[in-house]
Amino acid sequence: MAITWLMRSHLPVEEFESWVKIAEPLIKRSKNDSVKFDFKITQGATRLEYGQYDIGMELLLDGKKEGEENLDSQAVTWIDYMIGRHYFNQGDKVTSLEYIKESINMMPANSSPLKRASRYMVYGVLCVQNDRIDEGIQNQLIGLEMKRANKLWNHITVSLNNLAEVYLKIGDTIKSIEYIDRSLVLADSIQDLDGLMYASFLKGSILQKQGDFRTSLPYLENAMKWWENENRLSNLTRGYENILITYKGLGKKNETIETLEKFMALKDTLFNSAKIEGAKDIEAKYESEKKELEILKEKQEREWAEKETRLTKKTERQNFIIFIIVSLFLIISIIYLYIRFKNQRRDKNTILNQKLLIEVRSQEIEDSIIYAKRLQSAIMPTIEVVENSFKSAFVLYTPKDIVAGDFYWMDRVADTTLIAAADCTGHGVPGAMVSVVCTNGLNSAVRQHGLTEPNAILDKTREIVVGQFAKSGKNVKDGMDISLCSIKNKTLKFSGANNPLWLVRKTEHVSTEDQQIKGNMVGEGYTLIQTKGDKQPIGLSDHQSPFNQTEIELLEGDIVYLLTDGYADQFGGINEGVLKADGKKFKYSRMKKLLLDNCQLPFDQQHAILKQTFDTWQGDLEQLDDVCIIGFSV
Repeated sequence: MAITWLMRSHLPVEEFESWVKIAEPLIKRSKNDSVKFDFKITQGATRLEYGQYDIGMELLLDGKKEGEENLDSQAVTWIDYMIGRHYFNQGDKVTSLEYIKESINMMPANSSPLKRASRYMVYGVLCVQNDRIDEGIQNQLIGLEMKRANKLWNHITVSLNNLAEVYLKIGDTIKSIEYIDRSLVLADSIQDLDGLMYASFLKGSILQKQGDFRTSLPYLENAMKWWENENRLSNLTRGYENILITYKGLGKKNETIETLEKFMALKDTLFNSAKIEGAKDIEAKYESEKKELEILKEKQEREWAEKETRLTKKTERQNFIIFIIVSLFLIISIIYLYIRFKNQRRDKNTILNQKLLIEVRSQEIEDSIIYAKRLQSAIMPTIEVVENSFKSAFVLYTPKDIVAGDFYWMDRVADTTLIAAADCTGHGVPGAMVSVVCTNGLNSAVRQHGLTEPNAILDKTREIVVGQFAKSGKNVKDGMDISLCSIKNKTLKFSGANNPLWLVRKTEHVSTEDQQIKGNMVGEGYTLIQTKGDKQPIGLSDHQSPFNQTEIELLEGDIVYLLTDGYADQFGGINEGVLKADGKKFKYSRMKKLLLDNCQLPFDQQHAILKQTFDTWQGDLEQLDDVCIIGFSV
């Protein structure tokens, strides 16, 4: 569901906690055990990442127990993997290795290739960290081959970089550089900025260890700039350590001091974010390292001061002036060229980052809305249930967006069938949220209060909906228009909020007086009789009154239609000679005639004709609103 996506989106802690508070009461009321389980383990993993170790571990271990009881090996392996990552981040490499190995052994055969490859890769890294080099390389190569065989190009750079680090660790510099260069080429070709920057850092580190400080500097600086922009704290720690050595080797005083200050600030951030009570050994280590960095900074400043003093005493005035002039010229030229290069590179990276961010966010939002559609569909009866509840029936349900403000509702109490077509305020996500409140109101009126009369159900639903929105403390006028009827044997009772009921009956059974009533329409052998709903919504309004109710005795051959306004309000008709660029409305009169002309056809053909006519009328124009039409006979 949406909260699971949000928890995996690396939100700030405060924003994450606010979403959890919103979601928890909804999750508790849910009857879907899988949704509750997914919420629990995802929240546990996220809290571990935020440093809330006690709560996070308790949720994950509780989830693991539940997964084992339900024989959910997929979930159990994922939990073992997340706990293993936690112990790895805490420096407990032995325990981490045990969990990751268990995760691999328990992984179901139908797991995705990416999951299997990632577990082998992480296990290989842990083996290397525990000095089991051969086993580590073998598992990493297995993971790499899985990714290559399944064309998972965006994940191959991680494996190449990890293998490069392994060979660097055992002193095989040639092999390490070979993997780094392969990673650089692949990452650049697929625009994998994360993999590209890490490979660049590794290349710079090797060159720095070889004493080639000048060549290593651009590689290290590119990686550092990107990591700082992306707030990659764990990578920045290693990065600052390496680039400090390079700056010192090149004699760059200002850069050395500036980097030392950043390094100290990073140490503060890392230790402040951990929040592990009683971790005195970590705290002592932090203070020790902080003092060492301060001493190093002071020592560096003294060395530069002494060097400048010696240089001033030894240099003659004439040579000093020449040196200053030449140096200034070179510095200005270098700064100009560097700023120009930096701006070009920054602009390019900014555009790429924004493009990637927009694509990822768009996909995440779409996935979340699609999941919301599944939830909305779950609270409505299936079309098959509606069709099987009557002699003949059809439902035409066409949302404007992925989720909708229109919905259809049905319930059965003893020998009475209740059915409705409703149109909530708005459409899309806002309309769908209002539809959940209104659906709950209808269900509560029938199931908790035992009401079966349509007018009483609407009165109680309005009371519930207004009460729900009143909790916000604001004057919320959202609600719905609805056509609701009950059917018991051949007796139909109707009550509506702004929306009508249409009854198609053979003309021979309709009086001449009824045929001439405004709103009714006479066709070839059949007449459409309109029963209007009350001019008030289900929601807060200026003039509220009890809803009226109409009782109709159905005859053989009668057809009942319940509908919202989306079909009649659709603009279009350009393909049928309408001259206005934005078309014109379909209107209720054209819709009534369409139903009368096709009322003798089977219901599945009526559905097809309504859908085809709507699509043809709309043409290339945008759909204006949600569409919901129900037709049935008893």
